[in-house]
Amino acid sequence: IANEHNVDTWKSNWQLRLDKWLAAYSDKIIAVSEAVKSFYVKNADISTNKFEVIYNGVDLDFWQKNIPSQKATLEKKAELGLLQGDKVIAAIGRLHPQKGHEYLLRAARKIILRMGNLKFLIIGDGPMRDSLESLSERLGIKGNVVFTGNREDIKDMLYLSDLSVISSVREGFSNVVLEAMACSKPVIATDVGGNREIIIDGENGFIVPSRDEDALADRMLTLAGNKDLTRKMGLAASQTVKDFSLSRMIHKTEKLYEELMDKEI
Repeated sequence: IANEHNVDTWKSNWQLRLDKWLAAYSDKIIAVSEAVKSFYVKNADISTNKFEVIYNGVDLDFWQKNIPSQKATLEKKAELGLLQGDKVIAAIGRLHPQKGHEYLLRAARKIILRMGNLKFLIIGDGPMRDSLESLSERLGIKGNVVFTGNREDIKDMLYLSDLSVISSVREGFSNVVLEAMACSKPVIATDVGGNREIIIDGENGFIVPSRDEDALADRMLTLAGNKDLTRKMGLAASQTVKDFSLSRMIHKTEKLYEELMDKEI
């Protein structure tokens, strides 16, 4: 299964040679996005016929049923030190250079100056936590950024948020995008990996260039400052994600296995 790629230097030459060698002994390779497939075809010189693109899927019942009540959401916001009237932007992912959180924080500074009630939830943990917390302090936005660490209540985090942001410099196909969309939240994501394969720019979210804090700030401000647009895009997102259900992913995977077994017989 090929699940991640980078347009720069993610994999060394020896790793790509190993991938090509393994591909020679594989009947099929499942790629989680067209972008991942293209990366391996181009950089590892693996035949396009070797690949089957099967997108990640989410359990729609889990994300869309038993939605937290307004009371529960307000209590959760209070637990995090958020006020009832705060606009909340969630960024979910491990705190690693790959996720580009520093660009998000720099973009956040640009718009917090214009929207003081804007709060950012940095959900996750990792080797960059200390440096990112220090950066938020140097940028003067410490009071608007909540580093939650790892959480078991991601569903609650998404439902109390207004939108979700993916600032990665590298992705394969993000489950976080699917989960946010399943919760009717529009997603602003960088143009890496398979993000463009689910996010329709201007319809169910926005696509911005990677490492472009100005573009990221502009799109976050557009949504955070327009409740009707946020709701409209969120509803569109909840419709889009129906094509990325867990049941569909399982069905396509089982079908591929059956086809391969029939060939062996």
